[in-house]
Amino acid sequence: MLNKRQKTMGDDVANEDENAANLGSMKGEYDATRNLYNDRPRNFIMVKDKEGKLLTKDDDIRKRLRNHFAGVLNRPVPTYQVDRHETPALRRSRSVTSQKKKLERLSET
Repeated sequence: MLNKRQKTMGDDVANEDENAANLGSMKGEYDATRNLYNDRPRNFIMVKDKEGKLLTKDDDIRKRLRNHFAGVLNRPVPTYQVDRHETPALRRSRSVTSQKKKLERLSET
């Protein structure tokens, strides 16, 4: 069912089309007809399977995405401890400091 706004929009476009036809404006008539009858372009999700073949059916795409995210989200827990407050700059400075200490120990001997 069309709501009131859609009906008035269709009537407005039909009136534009009629006015353009009366004026002999083919471009205006074409634009109004195109707006009235053409659907908006549909956006498609492009998904490939593991072999690289393009999947077109919605069910196949859902299965592929489900398998992909199941594999990504169900990884084993890391065995190393991560310091959440450590920044990459802090890690670099620590590694530089440890390298300097190693060089000092080597130069002492």
